[in-house]
Amino acid sequence: MTEKKLNILILAGLLGIDGYYLFKSFTARKYTMVFIGPYEFPKIIGVGLAVLCLIALADTLRRKDDRTPFQIGNLGYVVITVAATCGFLLLWQTFGLFYLWAPLFLLLLFFTYRDEGGRFSKKNILVNAALTAGCIGAIYLFFRLLMNIRL
Repeated sequence: MTEKKLNILILAGLLGIDGYYLFKSFTARKYTMVFIGPYEFPKIIGVGLAVLCLIALADTLRRKDDRTPFQIGNLGYVVITVAATCGFLLLWQTFGLFYLWAPLFLLLLFFTYRDEGGRFSKKNILVNAALTAGCIGAIYLFFRLLMNIRL
């Protein structure tokens, strides 16, 4: 199977799943206590996923038909990411403490994928810490302060 065909199949599947997700989101009960309630957040995520899938699908269809067979060139990164995500979800579900596990998860991913100037160089450590703090801060502001949801 070529990369283009596989991309089209995966994107069509994601759009189908997203359509069901959006249907369930728009038929859920309303929440009127805050400006953006917990029932609006899934709608925003669903619409964002649909837009990104459509953009990726248009880009895939625009490309010339190549005969490049599908292959995973970075299998180690895929395994690390899937294992870290499963571990994060398991720890969060079992113990709670989102604001403990999420920064550790993000740091692991940042150190896995970012290695500018050496994976454990001073600059890379500072940038990864700053990125993690910014992401966790944005999550806190969005969920706790704007939507009044405790993670």
